Amino acid sequence: MPRIPIPLTAQGIKALKAQEKAYTKADGQGLQLLVKADGTKLWEYVYKSPTLNKRRKTSFGAFDSKHNTLVMARDKRS
Repeated sequence: MPRIPIPLTAQGIKALKAQEKAYTKADGQGLQLLVKADGTKLWEYVYKSPTLNKRRKTSFGAFDSKHNTLVMARDKRS
């Protein structure tokens, strides 16, 4: 049975700190936030390609509070 991730919040994203290794936090439905070791936060979308039937990953850009917000990333995912 798959895990159901707890949706991210804007305050929760801002509170994420860099660690020694890069890590991801899932928002649900394939959307995740990659937090790199240097503190950069990137939006990623993992999906299954309908033609090749393989998992693919695309990026929506870096997280910032004005241009690539949580709401915008969820809109792009949809």
